[in-house]
Amino acid sequence: MPKLELFNHLAQVDLAGIDPAAVAELPEEAQQKLGVLIDKVSIREKASERYFAAIRNFAACVQAQTDALAAHVAANPAQTFIEAQRAVIAAQS
Repeated sequence: MPKLELFNHLAQVDLAGIDPAAVAELPEEAQQKLGVLIDKVSIREKASERYFAAIRNFAACVQAQTDALAAHVAANPAQTFIEAQRAVIAAQS
């Protein structure tokens, strides 16, 4: 039975390293198990892609919110203590 190199240097299943000729030499049961493994790895990779896309989207949203807050603060500066005092005096007069 041929030996398949399924793992990369990070000890993750790497589908690119599977030799189709070696797979053809496997018994039918081993081919079915390999097919299930390939399906599960594909699902894991798609989930990983969705996860990292969500993280990138979240980071973009946080940056947009930060920019919007900075624009708001620049357009509406905070009231100084003296301005507050003047407003109180004006309200009481």
